[in-house]
Amino acid sequence: MLLSNNTDIPTESINQELEKVHARRRRFFPLFPGSSIHAMLNDTPEKKFAKPLSSSMNIHGFRGFIKSIPLIGSLAVNLNRKKKAIFAPGLHWKVRIRLLPFIGGLAAWLYAIINLNKIRVDNEKKISELQRIQEVSKNNIKDFQVFIEGSNTRLENIEALDIEKKMGAFVSDAQRNTEKLRESFEDLLGATQYATDNFKEKLDRVFEVIATNNIEYNQRIASLARQWRVLEISQRAGVDIVADNNVSYLKNSNPIELARMASFYMDFEDAFRGTRGDISERLKVYLPYFKNLNKKNGLSVLDIGCGRGEWLGVLAEYGINVTGIDLNISMVDTCKQYGFNVICDDAIAYLQQQPEGSLVAITGFHIIEHLTFEKLLALFDAALHALHPDGFVIFETPNPENISVGACNFYYDPTHQHPIVPAVAEFIARQRGFASTEILRLHPYPDSHRLNEDSETAKRINTLFYGPQDYAILAWKKNAN
Repeated sequence: MLLSNNTDIPTESINQELEKVHARRRRFFPLFPGSSIHAMLNDTPEKKFAKPLSSSMNIHGFRGFIKSIPLIGSLAVNLNRKKKAIFAPGLHWKVRIRLLPFIGGLAAWLYAIINLNKIRVDNEKKISELQRIQEVSKNNIKDFQVFIEGSNTRLENIEALDIEKKMGAFVSDAQRNTEKLRESFEDLLGATQYATDNFKEKLDRVFEVIATNNIEYNQRIASLARQWRVLEISQRAGVDIVADNNVSYLKNSNPIELARMASFYMDFEDAFRGTRGDISERLKVYLPYFKNLNKKNGLSVLDIGCGRGEWLGVLAEYGINVTGIDLNISMVDTCKQYGFNVICDDAIAYLQQQPEGSLVAITGFHIIEHLTFEKLLALFDAALHALHPDGFVIFETPNPENISVGACNFYYDPTHQHPIVPAVAEFIARQRGFASTEILRLHPYPDSHRLNEDSETAKRINTLFYGPQDYAILAWKKNAN
């Protein structure tokens, strides 16, 4: 019996068909009361269909006689049973054929083979139907889940609506209280602002007076500091004049005036030269030219106009023996505070006094533009005298090829004499006896200053106005390495 839980399956009609099949089997199997098939398919006891004992006894003698015949006796009895079974009423024709002796089983087997494809198609249809039912069930489950989710959402909205209604009154009260507080605060702020404005005006006037006084005080302090530095340097200069007769330039100089110039240039370097770190990084571009100096035992480098000692520090860091020379006593003192070997003297006179070939390199950064033409020639001559045959000079100076430099920046320093064109610097070096020269152009303006165009005019403007701001003349006494 099938249960009607699934509305998609016609359980009622299927149950009726099963009852018909069961009735046909009850009509057939009393012919074989002792068969195992009867025991399996009939839900009533075997004795229900058994004949009366007297009838069984009457037949027993005849059946026993027939059955006692050798070979054919049992066969005859079985054939008789088969015949009765074949012609039993209500039996399906397929069952009758299956009961035929000898050929019944073969016919059933052949029928099954012939109808194998049909059976397969029927099974596929049933499987498809089951899959369809499964898919419908899944869709129903999904629809139910959507319904549940929608119900939960509606429930949450209802709950939120109730909360909003409850919060509405609270928010309204809070807004009213906030508005009252805002009005009170604005009144207080207005009064405070009035008092603050008056106080600010008075405070601004006080600050103006203080600022004016601070400017005056700073000016006076700076003036006193300069005076103190001048006095200190002048005293130092007087001592050097007495202690060192080789400091020739001091002999005929006024210590006070000398001290004033030294103090001015120290402050000028701090204002326009740049920081010590920036200058040190810029000067490292020359280090490749000094890579083989360790092979020149006993030879050293002389840095003319050493200033604050940035280049001395770079060379000392790389283990190169270097001496600094400068006319500015304040600069010399600063270098000595860093532990550098520095002398205060005129560079040309110092070079002339050195043994021939005693220096491997002579450097000078932004010094040749301070010299007159005569002193410039004398510097190249003195350098050529003091250099080793493999030695060289490096003189860095502002580049007048850059119009901005030649027309303006060069004159920042009032002690500059005149700019020197790179070609002229090369000519002077070769004319005074140096074997080979090189021009190294340096420090162009950043790209942000340049015209961002590809035209020929833009290229020329970038070259003339925003090209290298400095250059260095390198000259070798014998041959370039």
